[in-house]
Formats: sequence, structure tokens, C-alpha cells
Amino acid sequence: YVMAYVSRFSKENKIAVALINKHAEEDFVVKISVKDVPLKDTGRVWILNGPDLKSQNDGQPGLVKIEKYKLQDIKEEFLYKVPAHSVNMIQLEW
Repeated sequence: YVMAYVSRFSKENKIAVALINKHAEEDFVVKISVKDVPLKDTGRVWILNGPDLKSQNDGQPGLVKIEKYKLQDIKEEFLYKVPAHSVNMIQLEW
């Protein structure tokens, strides 16, 4: 149910990890591994989500929204919980 896409910024020391959880009800914990790059111990994540899979902003602005969080304790390998029916964009730096 979870799809992942990774890209490196061409002119910055950053990696973007996009995680999409297509399951309507279940969160999933995924392991993220970044080898041979000395990552900083903090990162950022933007999460696009709403109350349920059928949520939309037609007539109810702000029901589906993007929330930004700071990630702590980033290591070469770390676990991340991908919320149900969400799109997550993680930014890691070195």
C-alpha cells in the first residue's frame, strides 16, 4: 500500500523522500535507509491528509490540508510511520 520515490536536489545537499499510503484505514511503519551520506540529525516532513479517503475541500476549505513537522533523531536508518491515506514529503540534509 505504500509507494516510495526518492530524489536528490541537484544543487543542494538534500534528499526528498515521497511516501504515499494508499490504504484507507491503516498506518504503516517503513524503514528509511540512507547509506554513505552523513545526514544531519533533523529533517522536515510535509503531510497532505484529511479525515478520510473521500475527503475533499469542495465546500469545506481546509478539510484536506498540508501540515509541516520537524523530524528528530535522524540516523543512517530510521523508522517513519506513514499515516493512512496520506502523501508525505520528507526532506533530509547533510
